[in-house]
Amino acid sequence: MWVYYRDMALTNSEKCKRYYESHKDKFRKYQRIKRAKIRDKIPVSIRSAKNNTFGTDGLEGEKIALSILPESVHIHRPCDLFWKGKFIDVKTSKKMSTTMIDYKTGKSIALKTFRWKFILSRQKGKVDFFLLICKNQDNKVEHIFLIPDKDLPNNLSIAESNIPKFEKYRLIPTIDPHLI
Repeated sequence: MWVYYRDMALTNSEKCKRYYESHKDKFRKYQRIKRAKIRDKIPVSIRSAKNNTFGTDGLEGEKIALSILPESVHIHRPCDLFWKGKFIDVKTSKKMSTTMIDYKTGKSIALKTFRWKFILSRQKGKVDFFLLICKNQDNKVEHIFLIPDKDLPNNLSIAESNIPKFEKYRLIPTIDPHLI
């Protein structure tokens, strides 16, 4: 009982100091692992999903973008690339099948249509262009689009049937200078 009252009298900073002291070894081990991953250029937080390898697709997309866009420079803030005076953010997505829920059985059914999903809300308004790299399920690049920021919503889903709508933004490995 006495310990409870004594802890209630502590300020928040004192409670934080005590918590850190009691968990110091765990914090130090985590920081040591994190520094080693950063040094070896391994993504610190990796989530794996059924169709996605989060953390590595973005790095691969940036390498593809650097090879496609001549004279581009890799930067960290506020976006991925700086090219001909424009800020470009690179987004990579792997083709996913569309699912539908059968309400009679409650099971989800994979349809034969495929789409690429891009979440653009964090960089919307901070960049001039988005370079969208659409990969197939074997991680091969199918489509590359360079789309102005003003022409996109916060979240974009491109179905295979909607590809003709984006033809004017498509990049071929040799860039057309009139795009910028």
